[in-house]
Amino acid sequence: MPRLLIHRDAEQDLDELAESLDVSKWHALWKKGMDLWRLKFWELEHQGLPYRVIHALKRGTGDHFVLAIVSRDFDYDPKHPTTRRVLQAYADL
Repeated sequence: MPRLLIHRDAEQDLDELAESLDVSKWHALWKKGMDLWRLKFWELEHQGLPYRVIHALKRGTGDHFVLAIVSRDFDYDPKHPTTRRVLQAYADL
């Protein structure tokens, strides 16, 4: 399986990015017992990249899985194809 490895030279880049990072629960699904989160990168948004990263925490392992990268316009509607895709990916973890 492919891995994502962070080179030590990029660690400072990530630290700086984390300063403008907002993490919040996907509340509607969190209430149903799913450990799904969204990441907002304010600095990137100010640069014209208004995206959210939807990720899951696999309980018991501490592993984080990026399940989708969505436009800020994404409304988290349960019937949206991306939401259905995320839910299927989450179930497959």
